[in-house]
Amino acid sequence: MQITSNNRKVVFYTLGERILLVVQQIKKKIKERLFLLKQKSTKNLRVFQQEDFLELQYLRAINYTLGEKQKMEGMGTKQIKILFQHLKKQLIYRTFRKFLVETGTAQLQIVKTKQIILKNKLSSIFIYTFQLYVTGHNKYGSCGLSGIDEINRFQLNDTIKDIQICSISAGDGFSLYLDINKQVHSSGFRQMHGNKEDQHQHEIKKIKQLEGISIKHINAGFCHAAVVTQEGGEVYTWGSGNFYQLGHGNTKSQKTPVKINNLSGIEQVSCSRGEKYCHTTATSSDGKVYSWGSGYKGKLGHQNSWSHEDPADESRPKPIQYLQEKGIVIAKSISGGIHSAVLSQDGRLFTFGCGSDGRLGHIEAEKYVYLYREPFPREIQGPFLNNKIIDACSSYYFMAAIAES
Repeated sequence: MQITSNNRKVVFYTLGERILLVVQQIKKKIKERLFLLKQKSTKNLRVFQQEDFLELQYLRAINYTLGEKQKMEGMGTKQIKILFQHLKKQLIYRTFRKFLVETGTAQLQIVKTKQIILKNKLSSIFIYTFQLYVTGHNKYGSCGLSGIDEINRFQLNDTIKDIQICSISAGDGFSLYLDINKQVHSSGFRQMHGNKEDQHQHEIKKIKQLEGISIKHINAGFCHAAVVTQEGGEVYTWGSGNFYQLGHGNTKSQKTPVKINNLSGIEQVSCSRGEKYCHTTATSSDGKVYSWGSGYKGKLGHQNSWSHEDPADESRPKPIQYLQEKGIVIAKSISGGIHSAVLSQDGRLFTFGCGSDGRLGHIEAEKYVYLYREPFPREIQGPFLNNKIIDACSSYYFMAAIAES
């Protein structure tokens, strides 16, 4: 799951690993209990009644889902269906209560409620029920709620009960939402929500232009957005195009998603975080990085000859040859405001573009407020020298990274 803030992404992977361990423990327990069940007749099931009542009902439900011919004592089909609803709310809560507290799941913007549904022969499957929580400025509908301009604390958005959102990305006055069926939804500012209607979208709605196309990655920048398709890794962009950041060969803005020609095999895309000098970067499945848009201070990583008179803009995606020549394989690209960064598959972080205010992380920036820049990707030294970097993210003015200790 991509959750826009990268530190949450790391937490999600950690949760996934721990969940697998819990699943294995539950499967083992089910097998042991089921073996005991099969050794006893329905009449002798009363020996289990000294144990936890919910566990007994759980075992009965298991027996039913396995398609056993012999029905359990005193339970019909209707009763078992009611039990399943009860189990979802009670048994699973009890089983995972301590687990959820330990992992801090409730701190995520998307809160995950764990449920177990048993299908066929001991095929226990986790179903995530995602709940969307929002807070902040909502004048244009960026939080997906109508009738309220400002939300002062995280509030449950229950307007999309039939849609399971698994990934979110927030831009300036608009938001993107990816559901478990790989469909993209949006809300917010009228020129950014991706639908044709020329009005602010206060409710979360599917982006019609992308309907039926499976999407694996979404990213909302300050004033433009991009998504990557599941099949073929194609990229669709929309929003402001005044710095060529949409990659269509011109500065025309687009209200609805338009596919970038001659670009495929992309895994991840990143839209810049600022209103001016906008750009976009993307990483392919084979570790190449493409960049396009404003070349301000070398943030596209293509050449050294940048100036205000010759801004070195790129109207279409262009691979960063410097990384290929050095044999650096990239896992993720990061677009800041007037700088960029890439994270290699072996855990090294490289930054380039404008280095004022220390945003590139190189010591040379200490004496500069405006003039310092890096025209090509340069590896971060210092505290990261012997540590593998797991993830990194950027705003307009600063960056953050997570490294192994």
